[in-house]
Amino acid sequence: MTTIKDIARISGYSIGTVSRVINHHPDVSDRAREVIERIIEEQHFQPNQNAKQLKAASESPVAVIIKGIENSFLNDLLVRVEERLAASGEEANVVFLSEGDNEVLTAVRMENEIHPKGFVFLGGSHDNFQNDFPLVHTPSVLVSAGASDLDSDLLSSFSTDDYEGSRAAARLFVKGGRKNVGFISGHFAIDADGKIVSPRLKGAVDELHENGCSFDPDRQLVYSHFTLKEGYNAAKKLLVKYPEMDALFAHSDIMALGAMRALHDEGKKVPEEIAVCGYDGISVGDFSVPRLTTIRQDTGLMAERAVNDLLFRMSYNRKTVHELIPHVVVERESSGIGSDDRSF
Repeated sequence: MTTIKDIARISGYSIGTVSRVINHHPDVSDRAREVIERIIEEQHFQPNQNAKQLKAASESPVAVIIKGIENSFLNDLLVRVEERLAASGEEANVVFLSEGDNEVLTAVRMENEIHPKGFVFLGGSHDNFQNDFPLVHTPSVLVSAGASDLDSDLLSSFSTDDYEGSRAAARLFVKGGRKNVGFISGHFAIDADGKIVSPRLKGAVDELHENGCSFDPDRQLVYSHFTLKEGYNAAKKLLVKYPEMDALFAHSDIMALGAMRALHDEGKKVPEEIAVCGYDGISVGDFSVPRLTTIRQDTGLMAERAVNDLLFRMSYNRKTVHELIPHVVVERESSGIGSDDRSF
């Protein structure tokens, strides 16, 4: 009888990718879906009758928990992580969560149900890790967010230096003569006491302050989920709250792309009237009109360092690592600068 492991072997894709095709997840390339579905048909594989085999094939996998179903950056990072795991002979059990789910408590449940040998967290809430990670007893790595302050013997982290990356974005605006910068940020960038806790916001605000630009969060900041639609709606709110805005820094490329559409619909020219910069460096930004200026994160290097660290710690008693991966400023048309990649 054909198993899901056979489908993965014949197709050349990971068990996690095969599982996502079987379960109709949207985050699979058309090519992968076509190949896997053809092999499933040729092998007369019946997924419903093979659920137990999937569990058996995934005994002691590396669990990958991705927080943000519509987050294109994290999905790109997932592909890189799966490639690194597959190259090391490891199977990935992938779980997709919405932004409101608790990724750490999900890991706790998975420890009890499938006993993974390691966890890769793609994205996550600092509060969730601070409050709940002591309940996790498995070597883990957090990718795209830092965890050095948590002082855990089980959790490494690999991320971009968001503080310096956002300062670089603000410098672009200052260099272009923009002084009225609006922000679209993920939720909880400012705590209940009014303190900026998001490095992507704090770095940019510090850079603006040093160049004589003001920041009023009540007027210049709108919170958003990391989706096109939310970025679109947030930009419209900013135009009402902060009509003098001449630059917009969105804390993800997806938000920025949605925002640029909103600006277009409201008759605002980018970059002539409002310069725009995103964050992440996803490939679609090079095909938008205008092309999107962004702070690019190195997903390949991030995935390589994270997976290597986790695999080593799963086998040896090695200390956790917290590493910042360099960013790259990609100057394109939306900021009114140019089209070259430059490191700041």
